[in-house]
Amino acid sequence: MDPEEDIPEIGPGCANVLEEGQTFAYELSLIVPGIGGVRTEDQVVVRKNGLEPLHTFNRFLYVE
Repeated sequence: MDPEEDIPEIGPGCANVLEEGQTFAYELSLIVPGIGGVRTEDQVVVRKNGLEPLHTFNRFLYVE
């Protein structure tokens, strides 16, 4: 991607349309100020009936 291009955006009020076959990544973050945080990124492909994850990682979060 050219540094001068707009970064694609997906969210409420966004005019971009997702089309079957497109792939994208999204990040999920959990931050606790003064303690730390965790961030994960998932890659998905747009299918006719929804999104298909491109990972095999178990998304279970275990906290002691």
